[in-house]
Amino acid sequence: MNKTILSVGIVVVITSLLGNYLFFAKNQLDEPIFLQHYYERPFMEEMTIDLHYIKNRYSDREMDIAWVTIPGLDVMLIPEYEYTIQAYTHYEYKVVRLSFPDEIETKIDDRLEFDELTVFFTDGETKTLRDNKLILYKQEDEAPFEWMGGGGSSDNDGFQRIKAEENITLIGLQTPYKEELPSTISLTLNDEQLNLKDPEQDFFPISFAKGDDLSLTYRFSFDDNDMNRLNVYNLDINFLGKNENGEHFVKTAVPIFYQPYISEKEMRDLVREAKK
Repeated sequence: MNKTILSVGIVVVITSLLGNYLFFAKNQLDEPIFLQHYYERPFMEEMTIDLHYIKNRYSDREMDIAWVTIPGLDVMLIPEYEYTIQAYTHYEYKVVRLSFPDEIETKIDDRLEFDELTVFFTDGETKTLRDNKLILYKQEDEAPFEWMGGGGSSDNDGFQRIKAEENITLIGLQTPYKEELPSTISLTLNDEQLNLKDPEQDFFPISFAKGDDLSLTYRFSFDDNDMNRLNVYNLDINFLGKNENGEHFVKTAVPIFYQPYISEKEMRDLVREAKK
């Protein structure tokens, strides 16, 4: 009797262990999943960009990022550091910060646009990321504004306050990726709602006198069924304007940033979609 009970117990334990292993193996990623990135940033010294990705939380196979290249450009982006945004049952949502080499500046005339990156992993594997939107551009510092303050929060909103250093007229907005940007982004200038998808809206032109404050705020919000909520945005919304001498300028109005919060269920759905 005791031997029978023992045998049944052993079978139950083995079956349970096998079931747990099969469930664990079923949920493992063959390779990291990279989120969709929409970046437009002014080029600066010691330039960096962040890549957001999903990897296995527990795995015997280490697939850390060794370096990244831009197809068609002889440059190598090196990881400075990485960190975990959130840990899940089987996965980790991570960010790796990549630094550009100094020679990248010689490869940028006014702007550099690319939609592919090749990621090299520490185990020798590679992965090409397609359909990302990445722009680096050179911005002239000459613009009649004084920066007064700014910031953002984890609620996916932010603000910037600038002061006119001379009499100016704003004639429009320069918005990157107008077609891809979610319509749920709100942007206000001195409490007036602006339309990011219409750079020449009725709000413009508008004039400001020397010493006037310009207060800008933005906020991202998404419907539950909007897959754009799983993208990463790091963009500059620029003012198009002219000074009292009629000289035109383009200057950052407000940098906007968004990274997703991914629930456990959304993570399972994201992985399931990526495995198709």
